[in-house]
Amino acid sequence: MKLIFLLSKMDLELAKEEVLALTDNTKHYMIENLLILDTNIKGLEQRLAYTHRIYRFLFECSYTKIIERMKAFDWQPIYTNNFCLRIHHLATRNSIYHPNSAEKVMLADKNARNKNNMDNSLNVFSEKELAGYIWRKVKKPKVDLSNPTTPIELFFFKNKVVCGLLIAEIKKDFNERRSHLKPGFSPVSLHPRLARALINLTGVQQTETVLDPLCGTGGILLEAGLMGIQTTGSDIDDEMLSKAKQNIRFYNLKNVTLLKQDATKLTKKQDYIVTDLPYGKNTKKIDILKLYKEFLTTLKKIMVKKAVVVFPYFVSYKKLIKNLKIDKEFSYYIHRSLSKKIVVLKP
Repeated sequence: MKLIFLLSKMDLELAKEEVLALTDNTKHYMIENLLILDTNIKGLEQRLAYTHRIYRFLFECSYTKIIERMKAFDWQPIYTNNFCLRIHHLATRNSIYHPNSAEKVMLADKNARNKNNMDNSLNVFSEKELAGYIWRKVKKPKVDLSNPTTPIELFFFKNKVVCGLLIAEIKKDFNERRSHLKPGFSPVSLHPRLARALINLTGVQQTETVLDPLCGTGGILLEAGLMGIQTTGSDIDDEMLSKAKQNIRFYNLKNVTLLKQDATKLTKKQDYIVTDLPYGKNTKKIDILKLYKEFLTTLKKIMVKKAVVVFPYFVSYKKLIKNLKIDKEFSYYIHRSLSKKIVVLKP
């Protein structure tokens, strides 16, 4: 099925690669923050961290052909009980996303619109006008603006329109699992949204397993466990393991195993490995670079399919990675004094 993913503009490249990793799909294209591709993978709404909504692709046309396409499209096969039509304007790459507005309108800069002869285009078509074409093509038409069973949405660009049927809205409960709200607190824990995206970047499926060999208080373990993935976390620090245990119990996860192990001395092969390397003042009396080198040497020996490793910005990680292929790289801003480098590695 051809799908449309409305991606977060917070980290657009990361959002795109997260979807591609889970769908294993290289044939895709982007229009602003819409990602369009074919996939048969189900349940993506339970996994994705940086996607707002998922749509079934209906059609794509030029701006000047929208009336013609609305009239010609066979709406009856997708129509159930009632419908609602919403319009979103994604006019320029400098537009601003307002997730809480009624129409989620992309407000373009006025000068940019004038330059591109778009000064009036955002107001040419109304939702009511375009919904009329659907009304006249279906049997027993009925509109429900608050809870439609057939939610149809149009995305307008400079010279193009994309139409989709909303099939999933991604639940956003990540802030409820922020570090300070967990019983096992750590000030350096990853944000749950990012932790989930890191797991998804591996492409791990429900029947496979993930290891975090430097698990700390278990932020990555929790997100993997909540997605139904069998997960193992290990650490050499008893205090960290104790906090991780508290967090796992708090969320009542039965698919997470904790072990006390040295990440530099692991020998068991692992399909997927995801970890946020310890750093700075919160790392207890260890040589950071020595730890990284020894861990990466071990990683080469035990990794079977893919690993996602997060480095602090101040580390020249490319000099440390030897005999491993860097598949993808992302920069992630945490706050003014800290950024991280996300590196996807293959054998």
